[in-house]
Amino acid sequence: MIFKAFKQFFRRFKKIEFHVLIAIIGLTFTIANSLIFYKYLQDEFSYDRFHKKNDRIYRVLRVTFENDENHIKYQGAEYPIPLGPAISEYFSDVIYQSRFTESNTMVSNNESVFNETVH
Repeated sequence: MIFKAFKQFFRRFKKIEFHVLIAIIGLTFTIANSLIFYKYLQDEFSYDRFHKKNDRIYRVLRVTFENDENHIKYQGAEYPIPLGPAISEYFSDVIYQSRFTESNTMVSNNESVFNETVH
């Protein structure tokens, strides 16, 4: 039964002109990219929404510009380690602060040694 269905599909598929095939492939890529973009936006807008006081959470970014002020050279959230406690000390509105980083580190347990990515 399935073989018959595939056979019928390929017979009809031969009759379809080439531009219809390109349109179907283009539509498939468009729908796939739209779904991926939607999931990306959904993830970005749900950032830290699970906290009770999520309206109080802020992320500090560093932006480095080239010589002219219109061209961004670097944008990220990486800072020196002492900056976290300094922010809490100098700004009274900051109640808690935390830092996060990703690094490759060697972890050892007795004789076992592992290379791990630590977050």
